[in-house]
Amino acid sequence: MSVTTDSTGQEITDAPPLPEQEVQSCRSEEGKTVGLVDAIIGIMRFLCERDMTPAPVQDALSDLFQDKDFKAVQDAWQGGHPAPGTPLTTEQARAYDASAYFEAPEVHADGTYAPPALVNAGIAVALYLTPEGFVRVSASTDTGDVPEELERTDSTVPMEITVNGDTVARL
Repeated sequence: MSVTTDSTGQEITDAPPLPEQEVQSCRSEEGKTVGLVDAIIGIMRFLCERDMTPAPVQDALSDLFQDKDFKAVQDAWQGGHPAPGTPLTTEQARAYDASAYFEAPEVHADGTYAPPALVNAGIAVALYLTPEGFVRVSASTDTGDVPEELERTDSTVPMEITVNGDTVARL
């Protein structure tokens, strides 16, 4: 890098050269995809300046966030890792919570043990003690009763695990 001065005495610093970058053709499939993503970014920037509070706008946003194609783009952005779940309104979340129920422990005829579980939105969360003395928390999402709006495009369910109020994992 060299430093020179302009006619007013201000220092002008020559920046180091930028690393060589591959030039992308806007006619290639990858270039077209980049162009579409850039267009979406432009639309989002315009939307951010709009009033998003009217009920019809909120309904449209809810439709967008629940759209499978939108979720697929989110999944791709996550580098192949599923995106977080579809945002729910407080009322939707509370309605699921209000329908939660308890399943008592049960020993099946074949001798297998079903531990006690709380079931909310088709997801069974069991909390029980193992013979080794561990407290085990087990979540079962394969009940067949999980609402589609809670599933990601890969059919998994986003989870956040907290211990004593601290988030220890987001899956």
